[in-house]
Amino acid sequence: MPRALFAVLAVLCATSPAGATYSITGADTATGLVGGAGASCVPYEVIVIYASAPGHGAFNVQAGFDDPARDQAVALLADGATPDEVIAAVSDATLHPEAPQMQYGVVDTLGRTAAYTGPEAQAYAGHRLGEAGTLAYTTQGNILTSAAVLEQAAAAFEGAGCDLPDRLMLALEAGADSGEGDSRCTDEGLPARSAYLQVDRPGEPAGSWLRISVPDVTPEDPITVLRDAFDAWRLDHPCPPVDTPDPDDGATDDGSSADPASEGACASAPGPRGGALHMAAVVALGVGSLRWRRRRRQRQPGRP
Repeated sequence: MPRALFAVLAVLCATSPAGATYSITGADTATGLVGGAGASCVPYEVIVIYASAPGHGAFNVQAGFDDPARDQAVALLADGATPDEVIAAVSDATLHPEAPQMQYGVVDTLGRTAAYTGPEAQAYAGHRLGEAGTLAYTTQGNILTSAAVLEQAAAAFEGAGCDLPDRLMLALEAGADSGEGDSRCTDEGLPARSAYLQVDRPGEPAGSWLRISVPDVTPEDPITVLRDAFDAWRLDHPCPPVDTPDPDDGATDDGSSADPASEGACASAPGPRGGALHMAAVVALGVGSLRWRRRRRQRQPGRP
């Protein structure tokens, strides 16, 4: 992306609302993983809504930009504050005047969740909280086609997936089912223009394990591009082993020992860091950026 164009987008990001966004924030109490996924009809990378304190919790801030609130949330999570305490702090309009139009979703590694939808967030706006085994999540959105976006995302997160990255990806896809999504994009046959997925491991810098950001790839669906990049990353980071109790202590009918690795991808051990992550990012961002530049020359960007 040319530096001049990047500078223009940076100004837009600093002064315009991250409207018409839906996202999922999640954490796994068993592994300490935290992460988020989101999609929006904004003309820049929607990953700017996500922040985390690896090993503690994750946070999505949307419907507007409030960097001080985002930074305060991360600091509070790192210091051990509960999600409820985080929400109380960042939604205090005396300290954060933009709070009435904002949305926040926060989850910590103890499985605690909290969310906030300001009274001035544009309809349809709302949030959902839930859990699935060792996983906890929030999903939130504004200027959506309907409440079905959040309901579909929540049902998908709770319904399937071998780990936190898998469930975040499935939830993001499900939010766009049946023509739902960002109400400003759906008349073009798209649920959004930009999408992201990030999952962070305890003890490692945020964004170092799984970080995929898809910019505007119109007329393609950014969630589809994100899925392709995620599947590429998954090749080197397969689903974790699944413990299946066996009354015969693993013995098969012929007396041999069962091999968990033969049970499919979700029985494989996690792969090494790196590798496909970089390939996925290059594929998603390299191809996306080329298309982004080409489309930008052909049309003016819409309001964020």
